[in-house]
Amino acid sequence: MNSKSKSVKIIIDEEQEALRILSSNEKFFNYKSIVLLAKYYYGLGLDTRKVKKQISEYLRKIEFYNPAFYDDDVDKIIKKNKFYSLKRADVKIAITKKESMVLKKLNHKDYRVAVYMLFLGKLEKFQSMKKNEKKAKGFSTFSNHDIKSCAYNVGINLTHKEAMMLYHRLYLAKIIEPLYMDARLIICANYDDKDVEFIIDGKKDFLPQIKYYCSNCGRMILEKAKYHEFCSECYRVDLKRRNADIQRRKRESQAK
Repeated sequence: MNSKSKSVKIIIDEEQEALRILSSNEKFFNYKSIVLLAKYYYGLGLDTRKVKKQISEYLRKIEFYNPAFYDDDVDKIIKKNKFYSLKRADVKIAITKKESMVLKKLNHKDYRVAVYMLFLGKLEKFQSMKKNEKKAKGFSTFSNHDIKSCAYNVGINLTHKEAMMLYHRLYLAKIIEPLYMDARLIICANYDDKDVEFIIDGKKDFLPQIKYYCSNCGRMILEKAKYHEFCSECYRVDLKRRNADIQRRKRESQAK
């Protein structure tokens, strides 16, 4: 089996996903579905007893559900998710200038993955956090999704080896702390920071909202480009340099 096929689609709007689960006819038991439904019913104001009743009715519709195997786990999930709320897509996450200064040092692919991780980290910290937890300053925890899945969700398929190399590069850039293929972000500033570089709207497609920077002069690139490595001015200078190098190598080869 190809190792690139194991990445999963990350759910941004958990509320919509919970409604989809309730309306669908799933045949197999899924722990993630129970977690989302528990959050959903608690969000409606139901107590633990009523949440268990609603989830039990859902489980009876599943064709391959065996209560003897899963009932204890379901009870634990219901109790654990009492203090958590669903993530929603109707949010706008700010990427600050301080964070951008760190991210700019990465190459194009690593930058895309790191921005997506930062977006998810802030979403986890400030929306799906415990209801009674204060919105403190500092880094956001990010432990629910591995780097391979993050890359997959920004259009990059990685093998396990490539994912480990990316993980190591982000660690060397001091963007994450080592937690074996999961990551704890260490550059996340305060969510209410007014020093905003750009905004990511959860309702819109993620990739078109990313702002890229010229790897030569550091200015923001406004025009669309395939690799987003240079601004238009630096690209012309780089193109002339590369063409000059090609002509020089041709002359050297002919002289021999």
